[in-house]
Amino acid sequence: MRTFRFSWLLCVMIMLSLMLIIMSSRPKTAHGLVQRTATPSVSNFDAGTQNLIATADRVVFLIPFSHWDTDWHDTFDRYSQLADQNIAKAIGLAKQYPRFRYTLEQVLFVQHFWGAHPEFRDDLKKLVQSRQITFAWAGITQPETSLVAPSVQVHNLQLGEDWIAETFGVAALPHSAWQSDAFGNSAAFPTFLSRSGVLYLYIGRWQGKCDPDYQQCQPLPPVFYWRSPSDRASRVLVTYLSYETAWADIYHRTDPDAQLKELRNTVEAKFKQTSSKYLFLPVGFDFADPQANLPALVERWNAADPHTALVMADPASAFQYLATQRLPEITTDLNPIWQAFYDTRPAAKIADKETEYYLTAADKFGLMVDPAPPVDWNLAAMNAHYDNIGGVSFDAVWNSSQKPRYEQTLAAARSAVISTLTPLVAKIPAPLVIFNPTSWPRSEVVEWTGNDVPDRKSLPQPVQQIGTNDIAFRVENAPPLGYLGLNGGSMSVPHPVSLTQNGSHFTLTNGLILVTLDADHGGAFSSLALIEADQTHHELLKTWGDDVTYFADKGDVYGASFGAEQGRESTVTAQITILAAGPLLARAQIIFTLGNQTVVKTITVRADDPLIEVGLDIATLPNTTALSETSTILDIATRTDDLGFGALSHAIDTRPIVPGDVTYRRSIFYPVIYWSDVSTGGIGLTVITHGLQGVAGGATRAMMLVRDATIDPEGVSDPGVHHLHYGFLPHFESAAIARPWLAAYAFNQPLILATHVGDEVRIQLPFDPSAMPHLLTSHAAGLPLPMSFSLLTAQNAVVADLYRQADHVEALIVNYDPTAPATLQTQGGSIAVSMRVFDQIAIPLSAVSQPTTPHEP
Repeated sequence: MRTFRFSWLLCVMIMLSLMLIIMSSRPKTAHGLVQRTATPSVSNFDAGTQNLIATADRVVFLIPFSHWDTDWHDTFDRYSQLADQNIAKAIGLAKQYPRFRYTLEQVLFVQHFWGAHPEFRDDLKKLVQSRQITFAWAGITQPETSLVAPSVQVHNLQLGEDWIAETFGVAALPHSAWQSDAFGNSAAFPTFLSRSGVLYLYIGRWQGKCDPDYQQCQPLPPVFYWRSPSDRASRVLVTYLSYETAWADIYHRTDPDAQLKELRNTVEAKFKQTSSKYLFLPVGFDFADPQANLPALVERWNAADPHTALVMADPASAFQYLATQRLPEITTDLNPIWQAFYDTRPAAKIADKETEYYLTAADKFGLMVDPAPPVDWNLAAMNAHYDNIGGVSFDAVWNSSQKPRYEQTLAAARSAVISTLTPLVAKIPAPLVIFNPTSWPRSEVVEWTGNDVPDRKSLPQPVQQIGTNDIAFRVENAPPLGYLGLNGGSMSVPHPVSLTQNGSHFTLTNGLILVTLDADHGGAFSSLALIEADQTHHELLKTWGDDVTYFADKGDVYGASFGAEQGRESTVTAQITILAAGPLLARAQIIFTLGNQTVVKTITVRADDPLIEVGLDIATLPNTTALSETSTILDIATRTDDLGFGALSHAIDTRPIVPGDVTYRRSIFYPVIYWSDVSTGGIGLTVITHGLQGVAGGATRAMMLVRDATIDPEGVSDPGVHHLHYGFLPHFESAAIARPWLAAYAFNQPLILATHVGDEVRIQLPFDPSAMPHLLTSHAAGLPLPMSFSLLTAQNAVVADLYRQADHVEALIVNYDPTAPATLQTQGGSIAVSMRVFDQIAIPLSAVSQPTTPHEP
């Protein structure tokens, strides 16, 4: 017999606690975020359910949902039809049972349902507004937060929030995030969520036990507060257990007695792992219709058990009750252990980074155009889904659905940049215009490649002719988030670069760094040195650098199983050709063969810049993973890696990769978005990447390049030549915080060059595979623009995106050193940035004005 002792007192105490949580968790309104209503109250439960919760010794909140993949074993076209069926079934159950609840996992699939089934719109809208059906997460898709570019992650969430608010009202915006099956969750994720007004997080890809070889693994309870190791000021309340746990208990059986028996076994096991009175238990699986007999099972359980109550709930209501408990706080990195998808199908990761570059450039420079051109982030948000950017679909799905969508997204993003810049270029009275998409002034050597090379007289001198249709020149102080018109003049070159040959050794140096390529050893680096002002050389290499190596791989699309070496660059000879010898730019082309594949490597060093750039044209060998390995003197057990919204210094597995290593069982690689740094003894080396995201080791650095693993039925083939870009930045340790991340952003967001002759505008977009300027016709209207202009400047921060939002401008801020103050300097004055790794700031339109000439009022 259920006891009702102290029932009303318990109800009052819980309600008071929840009111305090609601008051303390109201989102801030000063920074232009989508404004949610206050945290939903427990009125989502009727009085009888509230009383049941208050009087039970333990409460299990069942969260019915369906998990939706965009593309995996099948395509989005097919999967969206299955999701439509899931939602329709949920609507029917919700109309039949007032206590039934259902959670919509991702906005993308609800948008498809809304468009494909207008006959259900009224019912769905009523059920969402009454909170029988709720959103688990406002994002367009469930992202892989360890891989997706920061601005794409932000827009993924904002686009979904906008659609929910417009379709169902602001009150329908969820306060939770839902990572039921995402492979990785960035260690900076709690900061991003809390800064975005998201209080709760469910993680369903669960590590049930720890492998003894995986040192970072720790058993985690089913509910805890998670603080980011990169920014401990922010936390989210997390529930952590496999999303299929309760589904397997119920859906694998048809007899109600058996269903309840297995569910009870799960409930008892989970309560042993927590001191909380409440348990958060999702009930769902991939494209699974909600179980029709779930309401009846709940009633049977509650009728028979006077101590443990089952309640169907929405995530926010369950989380509110969990928040009344004394729960552990854990500061940890939840990086997964099956690490090969980090660079499975690198085209997806590269496209994500280039899409961010083009779309944010269109956003930023669009503020100079009235009206600002529309920029569509929806495809980029869809591509952020973990299956898409992870590249873990079947080959047929990748080729028919995912790859074409990435190509479509890139084409649309390039078009957005061109349409934005064309009217600006046409009105700037200079033969050549340099656009700087980053938030600090840039001085560097740039190239114009292709036909229609500008008149050398219009360029700052000196000008270096590299090829018939390729010239290099130096740009000085390109304004941050702005442009600079060039028309002749001269530039100083304090550190000119040279390329010399001594037998089989080719050395590129500019007085800041030195790198030597050895043709007798495949063109691998035989020396990589950092040079002090007094010409003291600090050699960083122990043996070979950037040594391309194929390892046998009998793994699958998700993870590698390494075998013996199948080919190593430093064991073969190479043909090295000098393409440019300075003084502005030095470049060497390396050609060698491993297995039956020809590999082409291009090394570039520029004047006044310590970065060594690598362009690599490489194809897979059957059942191999190709790595770039660099053996250094920097013997250290920790490494600092970029997290997209921050940086994490963490312990690493320093053991070399050997045959028998399996990435499901050993922590070898770590995901980086732009850069990875090792520093010790006063010097350091940063690896900067453009979409290559799996980095391993400390003294011996390894970076994944391309993979083919087709032995397993869930394998991956990735044919064709891959065009990869990365770089090595030697530096003194004192510059480890200030310089590498700026260099990494500059590498991924190059200056954009444009010129016009008469009505013809030519825009050269970096990373465009056509490698040719875009020719457009634009008639300049109105008065000319000034020769240079800047929207704003950031100190100790990166403005990842800047775009108009209603009556203000939104600035997305990434700060890799939150211990130092960061500010934005606008035309309206200085704006302080919070001391955290990610911020989002609303700037008045008047502070970010359009460029005007002195002749205009």
